[in-house]
Amino acid sequence: MSLETMQEKEQNKKYRILLVIGIVLIAFNLRAAITSVGPVLGFIREDLGVDHSSVGVLTTMVLLTFAGVSAVAYRFGNRVGHQRALFLGLIVLVAGILIRTVPNLWFLYAGSVAVGAGIAVCNVLLPGVIKWSFPTKMGLMTSIYTTCMAISAAFASGLSAPIAEQSGTGWQGALLLWTLPALAGIILWAFILHGEKKKAPPVKEIDRTTLIWKSPLAWQVTLFMGFQSIGFTS
Repeated sequence: MSLETMQEKEQNKKYRILLVIGIVLIAFNLRAAITSVGPVLGFIREDLGVDHSSVGVLTTMVLLTFAGVSAVAYRFGNRVGHQRALFLGLIVLVAGILIRTVPNLWFLYAGSVAVGAGIAVCNVLLPGVIKWSFPTKMGLMTSIYTTCMAISAAFASGLSAPIAEQSGTGWQGALLLWTLPALAGIILWAFILHGEKKKAPPVKEIDRTTLIWKSPLAWQVTLFMGFQSIGFTS
């Protein structure tokens, strides 16, 4: 084996390690910014002096945006590249969290929309990146990312209220905390994009004669992911 081949192999190994860590960091950001809000709604309501329905809309707006952006996220990923779209999704997520810490109801709404959009892009495109990058280890990588997603959701839900109450930073600090894993993801994905050697294969045209809503497998996956999401949003 030539020296050049060995160096290329070593670079590819380092790149794949970065990619695994990058996938884990994105997984940690897929639910935390959503589940961290519910426990501090009472603090927000008292601080801003608004009624229950006004702050209750915050969680609804995230989910509605999540649903709307998910419908166009794949097309966006095809246009800019899936890995670059993940990077941009994290940036939008951080921007949304920052906007959401401004003690004004309309800023909270705007930030919630941005949070939902950023998470939706990452949520839709991450499985595809895993499938293309780790075709022989899809089961393992999917298990890792879903486990990390569940852990972060639980931590965000359990820690937000104590942080808001005891840290002295209030509900803003409890929400702002979750910019840290997102910022870490942005930094790492900047390195991943810089070191990217290969491009994803061109996306094939969809066979319009095979409608996805007539596929039993598509419905099984949809129901599974839907029931799984209930655990994060209920």
